[in-house]
Amino acid sequence: MERLHRNLPNDWTRVMPDDKNPVIVHNFDDANEKYKQYDNCWIVFGTWKGKVALYNGYDENVIIQSISAWKTCDYYDQDS
Repeated sequence: MERLHRNLPNDWTRVMPDDKNPVIVHNFDDANEKYKQYDNCWIVFGTWKGKVALYNGYDENVIIQSISAWKTCDYYDQDS
C-alpha cells in the first residue's frame, strides 16, 4: 500500500483502502478507456478535489491514477 500512496502527488489525500467497500466505474473517459477490459471492481486509495485514485480489486497492479469521483458508484449499489 505504501507503494501506491508514494506515487500519488503530494496534494492528494491518502485513503486507507477498504476492500470491503469497492466502487465501480460507470463512465470511462478517453484517458481511462483502456481500463474497461478489467473486472469493474475498484478500491479507492486517494482523493483530491473531486477525483479519486483507484486500484483494481482483482489486480492491485492495475491503477487508475485519477478519475472524477462522479464517474464511480458503490459496487453494491450499482443497481439502485
